[in-house]
Amino acid sequence: RNAIIRFLAREFNLYGTGNCEHTVVDIVLELTRRFQEKLFEQMNNSTTLEQQKANLTQFLADHATDYLNQLENIDQILHYPQGPFYLGCQISIADLVVYQTITYLLDLDPKLLSNYCKLLMARCCLEKHPRLANYLNSKKLKLVKKRNTTTSPPSHHSQYDKNHHRHRSHEENNSFHRQHAEQSPPPIHMNSQSKTSSTSSKERSPSPLITERIPTPPSKTRHKVQLPFSEACNENSSTLSGREHQSRMPRIPPLETILSPPIHMEQKEKPTAIAI
Repeated sequence: RNAIIRFLAREFNLYGTGNCEHTVVDIVLELTRRFQEKLFEQMNNSTTLEQQKANLTQFLADHATDYLNQLENIDQILHYPQGPFYLGCQISIADLVVYQTITYLLDLDPKLLSNYCKLLMARCCLEKHPRLANYLNSKKLKLVKKRNTTTSPPSHHSQYDKNHHRHRSHEENNSFHRQHAEQSPPPIHMNSQSKTSSTSSKERSPSPLITERIPTPPSKTRHKVQLPFSEACNENSSTLSGREHQSRMPRIPPLETILSPPIHMEQKEKPTAIAI
């Protein structure tokens, strides 16, 4: 995390221009890193909000004073040019990191900077910078919108009931489809005596399975009618017996030969010898 912060500071010219300025920035970043590690440790050790608030209050009383004193008097230690910021009149990454840390501490104790004039002046100068002022205003607007649009989370029991109902209905649908696939409905045979019962069952059931054949209108073309096995055998036997009977009967000449008169060829009589 600190390496990424330093890299971004170098990219955006927030790390200083010489070794002396780099040293000042490194000292402030290291002091802030140690203070934040102790702060996060106290926050992680607490389990409830009340316990966390009590631990942070005690932490401020024990460690915040030393941290703020070092930040307040660092310019006197390094004998750096006077100015509202750590590098004089130039904003650096050290000023931004300290601003973020003190903002979190002010939420716990609003009167924390009452005895630190230099830190309070540097904070006011940062908030007046145009770019930082626009960023802070947009951040406040986002926080207000989120607070207005937040809704209470659903209770655990209602969420459990919804998931349980969804899971149960899914299982019921699967079991219903499985039973419907296994149990196929029996065919309904139509008889003359059970016409009334069939009509009532038609009214009750939306789409019953009926095996009765629906008569089709006669067409010009002849279609082969499928007959039962016994009738087909009788028909085949009748056709065979008819063929045998025809073969036994005497053949009748065609009608044309009967109607047409026989043609007799006149034969010349042979001359007979006359005896003299």
